[in-house]
Amino acid sequence: MRASHIALLLVIPSVWPTDGPADTLTEDEAVVLALEHNPGLRAAVLDRLAGEAAIRAAEHAYEPVLSAGASGGHTESSGGELGSSDGLAVDAGVAWTSPWGTSVSAGVSGSWYDREVTGASLGSTERQPALGVEARVDAAQPLLRGAGLDVGEAELRAARLADVAARYALDEEAAALVSDVRTAYWELWYAQAALRVQTAAHELAVRQVAEAQARAEALGLLADSEVLRFASAEVSLAESLAQAEADGRTQAVELGRLLDLPVEQAQALEAVEPGAAPAVPDSMARVTELARESSSTLLRLAAQVAATREQVAVAEDALQPRLDLTVAFAVGESWTGADYIATWDRPYFTATAGLRLEFPFANDRAEGRLAEAQYQADSAQARFDEQAGAVAAEAAILLDRHGTARHRLELAQQSADAARRLAEAERGRLQLGLSTALEVVQAQEDQRGAELRCLRAAVDQAAAALAVGRLTGMLLAGDDALVAAE
Repeated sequence: MRASHIALLLVIPSVWPTDGPADTLTEDEAVVLALEHNPGLRAAVLDRLAGEAAIRAAEHAYEPVLSAGASGGHTESSGGELGSSDGLAVDAGVAWTSPWGTSVSAGVSGSWYDREVTGASLGSTERQPALGVEARVDAAQPLLRGAGLDVGEAELRAARLADVAARYALDEEAAALVSDVRTAYWELWYAQAALRVQTAAHELAVRQVAEAQARAEALGLLADSEVLRFASAEVSLAESLAQAEADGRTQAVELGRLLDLPVEQAQALEAVEPGAAPAVPDSMARVTELARESSSTLLRLAAQVAATREQVAVAEDALQPRLDLTVAFAVGESWTGADYIATWDRPYFTATAGLRLEFPFANDRAEGRLAEAQYQADSAQARFDEQAGAVAAEAAILLDRHGTARHRLELAQQSADAARRLAEAERGRLQLGLSTALEVVQAQEDQRGAELRCLRAAVDQAAAALAVGRLTGMLLAGDDALVAAE
């Protein structure tokens, strides 16, 4: 699943389980709840939506612009000739600039003028009306600075690259969140499973203390030192139990933080046994290849490199002088006289062409902008190279961590089985008077430690597998909770 689907999860109704206790939560339900409510992911989604809006704006950057205007006036004159005049002018036109830099404008205009003059030289009042219309087309084409699609579509390309970066940033944020939630869920499960192990061990120790006291006091079969050995073990286990309870509350609050739950509700969370840990490729070369092809972090950095290279191209164009080819064509007609036809003649035509050069005396500003763009591009490339170079090392570390945890789990399972059988044997021998409290307590401690190591190794293996999935970009693509939510 990629960014285009993650936004849909933010509007899915809450999937808080309705069957069973309200504080029981499966691993997949925790993931979907986090995707619905996590503020960081919501911010990344909003950044992605902003990128899409920027693309729409850039795609419509060259829409035609319609303009229209009208003006009128009245003038009174005095002096040798007295008179007044009225005038009215209207115009309308459309202008368009293309991605190639070409600008075209076309319009029509009309004017009406009416003047009345009274003077000594005239001896009477004379009316002088006039009417004129004109249609005009102007065009300009840059030949140097501002010419071509490299510059004209730079904003659109930049918006698309920014959207690509935002999309991969959203994937990156989602992968981090999914990894963190699943890891936190495994940690909560471990804390609660460890609490059950500690509770069972403490309950057994309490029973053994009671049994030892009964055998010592009623039957005289155990020395007081043996009873004290069991009592000491019980107190030590009570201390471990208290710490396990605190660890469970801490892990529940941490998972609740990722799910944006209140502390009181988070402390009541109950984890069920998670599913199998994600599959991990055995080959470091394969993990490295997947990471370089699909890692959201690398893809986002690559998009940022491309965006900064676009900025360099635009800055280089700004260093060129401005040389524009301009053409204009106009046609019009005018009428004068009381009946507006006294001086009617054929329409007039004008056509012009020329070159216009703009060359600044100093280009320090453009040179500074170019240097800034080049430094930013080099910086983005360096960050990409650093991350790409770290992929192989990180893949090796994670695979080694995963393999070690898997081997530890196998050994811990064997150790736990042997310790369980030894503890049972020692308890049987104690009943026959062939063993001591010290040997029983030690065997039970070995059993408890082996069971906790099994749980810890399983969590470490799952955490390493999740980290590999996040590195390779496979975590979102193969996440069952995301597929179900989609």
